Amino acid sequence: MTRGLGKIKRSHRKNPNTNKHKKSVPSIIDSLIDQADIILGVLDARFIEKSRHPEIEKRVKKSGKKIIYILNKADLVDRNKITKIKELEEIRPY
Repeated sequence: MTRGLGKIKRSHRKNPNTNKHKKSVPSIIDSLIDQADIILGVLDARFIEKSRHPEIEKRVKKSGKKIIYILNKADLVDRNKITKIKELEEIRPY
């Protein structure tokens, strides 16, 4: 059956079996943590606290793995300011 300018009307129902191949994100993260020896956490030097993910950090520490934090865009922040930031005490090594 045509509709409008010759467009075919299609059903908007989705097949219930279409997404069975997908995994949930937490299970993917857990499997990646299990496979890795060291986790690299890339943080924005301008917004350190906003670019962290505490839940993932807890999962990594719980598994006994090490996290090395990498400060990205550090050239956009004053070096003296970075060394005085309180959050850096919690995220060693960086």
